[in-house]
Amino acid sequence: MGADAVITFIPLQYQFLAKFIVLLALAASAAFGAWYVTSNHYEGVIAQHALNDAEAVKAELLRQQKLLTERAEQTRLAEEQHAKDQLTINNLAGKLSRVQVNLPKCGGAVPGAGQASANPDGTGGLAAARADEYLAAAQREIQDIGQRCAQLNIDAIAANNKQLNNTVKP
Repeated sequence: MGADAVITFIPLQYQFLAKFIVLLALAASAAFGAWYVTSNHYEGVIAQHALNDAEAVKAELLRQQKLLTERAEQTRLAEEQHAKDQLTINNLAGKLSRVQVNLPKCGGAVPGAGQASANPDGTGGLAAARADEYLAAAQREIQDIGQRCAQLNIDAIAANNKQLNNTVKP
């Protein structure tokens, strides 16, 4: 008895159709099984890629956050140092403005120097006045230099902050 004896309850004209339907069902179940196995595999691969991508994004965000924190700390320290430097500059400028130089007037002869050191035309007082003028001018210039240094310091801090802000942006 061959394969034909197995399906004897099916009329002869429909036996070919029955074999075709059985083969079609077997092929469909095999295709479904193959699809199910590969779809689970590729879903796992896709999930792994998504996980790797999420971890890479998280690592990059943490790196950028660390950079921002470090730069914020550097900026804070620079601002504190600038405040200390500005206080020192203001203190020194105040001390400098209180400095007074008084040169004695030399109107007569220095004792013991004889006739050669006498001031017969009174030009000694003029030299002292000019020295006071020059010292006052030097004092003003030093104050101007101090103010320019303070402004340069402020400008440098602003430029550094601007540069830090430009380099941090992704």
